[in-house]
Amino acid sequence: AAFVTGLGTGAHQLIVLFIPSMILFVMVSDLKRCLRVRDWLLSGAALCFGMLVQAYLPVRAMAGTRQNWGDPGSWHGFLWHVLRKGYPETPHERSMSLFLEQLAAFSPLEQFGWVGLVLLLIGSLVLLRQARPVFIFVFAGAIMYLVVILGHFNPDSQGIQYAKAFFTPL
Repeated sequence: AAFVTGLGTGAHQLIVLFIPSMILFVMVSDLKRCLRVRDWLLSGAALCFGMLVQAYLPVRAMAGTRQNWGDPGSWHGFLWHVLRKGYPETPHERSMSLFLEQLAAFSPLEQFGWVGLVLLLIGSLVLLRQARPVFIFVFAGAIMYLVVILGHFNPDSQGIQYAKAFFTPL
C-alpha cells in the first residue's frame, strides 16, 4: 500500500491523504505491527521507492520540451512542482455560511443518484460487517479528504465549482 501510494503521487499528490487511513487500518488490523520499527522503515522505503516516479520530471525536462511547467530540470523547479507551489492561494475570510456552502457542494445524491446512493449504503453496511478494517480505511480516507478540501483549500464562493470536481473521486 505504501509503494502504490508513492506511485500514485505521479498522478496527484492528494493521494498522500490516504497515509493516515493506512496507519489506522494497520492499527485496527494488527496493532503490534505499529510498534515494529522494521515495518515502519520498510513502509517508508516502499513509499519513497514508489515516489521515484517523480524522478521522471527532471529527466524529461533535460529533453528541453515546451511543457516543462515550473522547470523541473533544476532542484528549485523540481521542488516547486512537487510541493505544488504553482497553485498560489489568495487568503479570504472563513465564515460559517461559506463553510456550509462548501459542505453543500459535497452532494452524494448529485454524485451517485438515488440508485448509486442506495448501493453505496448497502455496500458500506456489508463492508462494515464483513471487513471492518477495510471499512475504517475507506471511511477515514473519505473524511480526511473532505477535511483537507474544506479546511486547507477552503474554496471561496466562486471556487466551489472546482471543489465539486475534487469531490467526485471522493
